[in-house]
Amino acid sequence: MLKGIGEREKSNGRSALISRKIPQHQQMSSPYSILRKKFPENAYVLLQEVSDTTGGRHRSADFMLMSLWPSRGLQLQGIELKRYRGDWLREIKNPRKQENIFQYCDAFWLLTHGENIAKLEEIPGPWGWMEIKGSRIYIRKKAPTLTPKPITRAFLAALLRRAASKDGFILRSEIEDKLKSEYEKGRSHERQNVEHFQKKHDQLAENVSQFSKHSGVMIPHRKPYYGNDDEIEKIGMAVRFVKDGGADRLQRRLLSLEETAEEVLRSIRDGIECLKPRAPADN
Repeated sequence: MLKGIGEREKSNGRSALISRKIPQHQQMSSPYSILRKKFPENAYVLLQEVSDTTGGRHRSADFMLMSLWPSRGLQLQGIELKRYRGDWLREIKNPRKQENIFQYCDAFWLLTHGENIAKLEEIPGPWGWMEIKGSRIYIRKKAPTLTPKPITRAFLAALLRRAASKDGFILRSEIEDKLKSEYEKGRSHERQNVEHFQKKHDQLAENVSQFSKHSGVMIPHRKPYYGNDDEIEKIGMAVRFVKDGGADRLQRRLLSLEETAEEVLRSIRDGIECLKPRAPADN
């Protein structure tokens, strides 16, 4: 059996979950999470690293799958995970290896995660074959229905111990995969932001360049260290002055004011004339 996802090892007298480094193309999703998508938890119990007994580990299956609804068949299925062809070839040379758990299963599967691990003609008759491609599972050979032996108390104890202690736990490899995935998303988003703001910067620089070219006015790229720190403000006011009509508009306003002033002056003169005393009329 291949060590790897959810593997248990003795470390300082305690059992610990560890993960094995796997090839880059296999790190996108763990087999556990992919199996969970195909066999959802509301319909299946999915256990990892299930031993054939307690009180001493002899043989174990990478995954045990138990359906929960009678309408779908209350079947117990074993799943053996293989990531490398060499490991698979060693497996088929030792057919008795899985017998301790195989004998209790309604179906038994080979699950491959990688390229060119197994060939269809190599799959034993009583086995099925599922292959992981990307984040999906494809059935390459349907597992036939077996005639299992009654489950012994030793195997039942092993199942219950595994279900009580580890069903639903989060694997280290899943955490690492998720962190890596989110990191790559962040990097991609960062690159997009950099490209977006770089384009805006380049366009702004081009606009300033064109303005300077046609106006003869140079816009400083930095705030001056000393003196004339209001230069940009003055340039802006001058541009607005021109945009609002410039000298022509100012001339029109002055002419309008001149006409208004002349009308006011005439009114004042008329008012003064009205206030002057009139000479008495001759009899």
